[in-house]
Formats: sequence, structure tokens, C-alpha cells
Amino acid sequence: MSSIENIERITIYNILGQKVIDQNLNAISSQLNLANLVTGAYLMQVSVYGKTATYKVLKN
Repeated sequence: MSSIENIERITIYNILGQKVIDQNLNAISSQLNLANLVTGAYLMQVSVYGKTATYKVLKN
């Protein structure tokens, strides 16, 4: 994931709403290791300068 602005935090939740990844960052790009996650749908929250956006992520 990359951004023009610094990414402050990435949090990933499973479909049950349980937090499975929570990573504090201070970078314009990041790679997440999703190897430990089972196949399925997840919600990823990305925080940039105090604003949060949520994305649907599918892991095969």
C-alpha cells in the first residue's frame, strides 16, 4: 500500500469484527504479511493525518 501522505496506522479486521493486524507506521508505503490469515474477506482501516478510510480486502 502506498500514499502521497504518511500512513499512520493500518488495522485489519476479520468478518467477525476481530482485529487480526494492527500496525503503527510513519511511512508513505508499506507491505503487510498476510500469510497467517485464512482465505476470506477482511476490512482494512487506513489512517492518514487523522483521517480514516475503510477498504474491503479479499485474500485468496
